[in-house]
Amino acid sequence: MSKRVDRVSEVWYNADMGKKIALNENGIPISRKAKIGLKKRVVKIYTDGSASCGRNVMAFAWVIVLGWRNEHIYGEAYEIGSNNANRAELKAVIEGLRHLRDFSKGEYYRQCKIIVRTDSKFVVDGYKYLKHHKKPRNNNVDLWERLRALKIDKLEIIKIKGHSGIHFNVEVDRNAKRMLQEGIARENKERKSSGK
Repeated sequence: MSKRVDRVSEVWYNADMGKKIALNENGIPISRKAKIGLKKRVVKIYTDGSASCGRNVMAFAWVIVLGWRNEHIYGEAYEIGSNNANRAELKAVIEGLRHLRDFSKGEYYRQCKIIVRTDSKFVVDGYKYLKHHKKPRNNNVDLWERLRALKIDKLEIIKIKGHSGIHFNVEVDRNAKRMLQEGIARENKERKSSGK
């Protein structure tokens, strides 16, 4: 798995308090008042997944947008051994949320409202179902349980139109497709080395 972090600013400007606040080494505001300000913040995560017909590879990508810090955190990965577009879309959401949790040591994860934007109707409808039922639908139950285990109270998953020119959606789509090609190349290499 690879990731790229573009850190633009080392200081967070809190418009609510009208002053600059120092961040610790993890980028988390130091003062207690600043943490109160986090409750009003929104983290956006754009996700996309990709799978290839006839190949046993799927890939997924995400970008976490921390607008108030002018920072974007990219991540992408591929998985050999599974080929399902819906599974790839759902895995992208889970990995993006898990990455946000690990990056912020839980600060943004617990306090900010999190909006996931995906072009997958399967993920949006499945999450709506999951919020109102004890058991997830029959498809990809293991991943739905992993999403539920993340325990995010202020999570919203919104459907956006795919391939409509939304900047971050275009980027994650491109990253997922690139990772899919890397996964296929790796699978080919493994097949050749095993003689299949």
